[in-house]
Amino acid sequence: MQPIHQKKSILPTRAKKILGGLFVFGLILVVFFSWSISSTAPEHTFAAWIKSTGSKLIQAVQGSEKEGGASALLGEENDRINFLLLGIGGEKHEGADLTDTLLVGSYSPSQEKVSFMNLPRDLLVYLPDYAWRKINHIYYFAHKENPETALDETTEFVSELLDIPIHYYALVNFKGFTEAIDALGGLDVEVTNRLEDPMYPIAGRENAFPIESRYERLVIPKGPNSMDGALALKYVRSRHSYGVEGSDYARSRRQHQLILAAKEKALSFKTLLNPFLIKKMIGILEANVKTNLTLGEIYRAIALGSQAANPEITQKIIDAGPDGPLYENNAEGFTLRTRTGDFEELRFIARNLLEEDKIFDKTKRRFEAPASLARENPALTEGIASPTTLSLERIGTVELLNGTFIEGLAAQEADKLRSLGFNILNISNTGAQNYKKTVIYARKTDDPRSIETLTQYSKNIKKDAIPEEFNSSEADYVIILGADRLYQ
Repeated sequence: MQPIHQKKSILPTRAKKILGGLFVFGLILVVFFSWSISSTAPEHTFAAWIKSTGSKLIQAVQGSEKEGGASALLGEENDRINFLLLGIGGEKHEGADLTDTLLVGSYSPSQEKVSFMNLPRDLLVYLPDYAWRKINHIYYFAHKENPETALDETTEFVSELLDIPIHYYALVNFKGFTEAIDALGGLDVEVTNRLEDPMYPIAGRENAFPIESRYERLVIPKGPNSMDGALALKYVRSRHSYGVEGSDYARSRRQHQLILAAKEKALSFKTLLNPFLIKKMIGILEANVKTNLTLGEIYRAIALGSQAANPEITQKIIDAGPDGPLYENNAEGFTLRTRTGDFEELRFIARNLLEEDKIFDKTKRRFEAPASLARENPALTEGIASPTTLSLERIGTVELLNGTFIEGLAAQEADKLRSLGFNILNISNTGAQNYKKTVIYARKTDDPRSIETLTQYSKNIKKDAIPEEFNSSEADYVIILGADRLYQ
């Protein structure tokens, strides 16, 4: 497997960011690698703008340095350039470093085709040192350990998971997404179905009380809608809509729809012939996008893009639909698992991302509907090695007490904790069921792995002054559930 691209550039940091932003502008708004071209007027493409007006900006940020030559892109010799796009909330958003969007894409210069697949944020994968977690935690943990190498480590993990080389990555936060769309003047989107989400989270109110005040009712009517950046972000992020729009499939479809709308707007004459707008976009992306493309590779990407007449954009949606490769496991607090019991089908899709005629042998699927977990049927995982095994490694014992009058809350949370690797010794109620916030009493304090895992579940962990009524517990951790767990 080819290593993740980590070339060094001789350009000043600001020059690298600006030039990276130039290319990433097209990369993000056209599904992140529909190279910056316009089918109606190639002479007025974004690539042409860079070659003329853009070259002056390049010379300005480089000062007296000479421009470097184009460098062949990794994967170009095999006619397949693979990339990973990650979207995070960023500062002032709950779970700032959890990846809300993960897209893996491939570009074929000879076919003039871009194809990508989504990796749902709720897909369970095995993370060394952290056991089974949702895939959106990969970057979070890597960033916490070392922000400088987090993107490289995340890319390497996804590369190994799908068994394909990933040559380039780009990470953008919500702020960059909304500001870029606002800079374009918004987007016109034809909404297929009415979207009504009664629980869309309000930024900055993650811990507000009453709990209902943390959410807004998002309603987007069916038909043509003009969306600014804030509404466009809600449109692609909504996860709890009534009806068909509440599925992962619908969410992926909305993302693809918005990408195509952005393509039309970004490649319009009004945008491409406006150097002031482009300069503004560069500033937005410089502050909100990270990528590992070097200047020479940007030049080469521009050259490839200028040769394409009208690149085809396709998407393979990974979901838990009737014919999808995943299934929902609500017993684990809503997670997604693969129907093959390993990642063979996802790897098949990734390897054949640019091929439309390759069909996976669905007789290899073990789960056609929600099924018992592998921990209840170990025979299902015989011969399957980590990270594709479904078995869960136990990391601690828990006594779970419902501190609310919410019926079924303890059973629901017990399943979530089991999915994190804990053994549940007992489920019961507290005497006074008026807890607003969840509290964890740690009787065992010398297990940093369990403490780290529980910190992701609730930050209210107490390691001393444990109330007398809980000292008799045989569990490592006593968790009293509060009303705040209802919407977690």
